[in-house]
Amino acid sequence: MADRSLERRQRRRGQEAALWLTAPEQQAKAFANAGTYPSQPAAYEDPAVADATNAFFNDAPIGTLFADRATAVPAAPYKGQFYFQVNTAIQDALTRVDGGTDDVATSWDKAVSEIEALG
Repeated sequence: MADRSLERRQRRRGQEAALWLTAPEQQAKAFANAGTYPSQPAAYEDPAVADATNAFFNDAPIGTLFADRATAVPAAPYKGQFYFQVNTAIQDALTRVDGGTDDVATSWDKAVSEIEALG
């Protein structure tokens, strides 16, 4: 019985942490501190996001630019039947090159073969 109670508390705390992390206020702070753009549209209006500029891009108003582009996306991208398998093949190819186990051409050929084998 104690194990179930502990599991419930841990699950609740995990849910609370997820809600806190994805709250617009926290996402605006993360953007200000680390540049991670918020996934919550409500955060786009926070001054930490809306007023953000980037010196590298001649002080471009990136907060406004990113918000305009993010709200212009009509829906989540389509993920076809083999999306995850293709994604894994590409990620594995990049990892092989990054890790030095394959050169670019060899790794790409392996990825293409894996993807073609999907049907």
